[in-house]
Amino acid sequence: MSLFRTRPMSYKDPIKNHVTFSVREQRGIFLLSVILMLLILLRVGMPYLMARRSYDFSSFEKQAQLLDALITDSIPDDKAERPSKESGQLRSPRKKMISGPVTPGAKQESTGKQTRIDLNAADSLALVRLRGIGPVLASRILKYRESLGCYTDVNQLKEIYGIDTLMLGEVIPLLYVDGTTIRRMNLNTASFKELLRHPYLEYDDVKRIVNYRDKHHPIDSLDVLFSIEGLPPELVSRILPYLTTGL
Repeated sequence: MSLFRTRPMSYKDPIKNHVTFSVREQRGIFLLSVILMLLILLRVGMPYLMARRSYDFSSFEKQAQLLDALITDSIPDDKAERPSKESGQLRSPRKKMISGPVTPGAKQESTGKQTRIDLNAADSLALVRLRGIGPVLASRILKYRESLGCYTDVNQLKEIYGIDTLMLGEVIPLLYVDGTTIRRMNLNTASFKELLRHPYLEYDDVKRIVNYRDKHHPIDSLDVLFSIEGLPPELVSRILPYLTTGL
């Protein structure tokens, strides 16, 4: 009979030896899990936090400048200019919007009691002073002016998205166009891409013009565009102010 009794080994002992962790190991695993969770949350939430922290103050600054101009305009220079309660005369808010000083970058033309603004020289601050024209429409007007090469007629504002007939009827009397600032393309030297860049000309229109130019170079009169087959006469009338023969 043996003096030492051996404990039979259970099949669970090897598994227990590999799976069981000490207290120190358990704390390390818990700390590592917390760090991983924080990294995951930081990864997911950082773009949202960055987006919330990025602020654009450009529109606020423009509105502040406009408000300052309107407040300055509304302050009477003399007590005699203040409206009288006894006479019942009140200053028209619309008249105040259009008759005040315009920003230095915009040309103005006085006709009687109203001051008209040069559409080809006006900046966004001058345009937003007009009734119905906000920062978005003012930006569209300026961008379209740049792509056209300046306006030839105030009625071209009809071609801008967001300007309806009613608004245009109120704005047109307050604007005029200085035709001396129009940028003209030389019909004899302009490249295909330069002509195609103009909003009035489509690919097929430019192709017809260039083919005709190649056969009849140099073109000495813009009126010959009316004789080009497939080129609508109304299109020619619209594009002529933006062209020159250079001769």
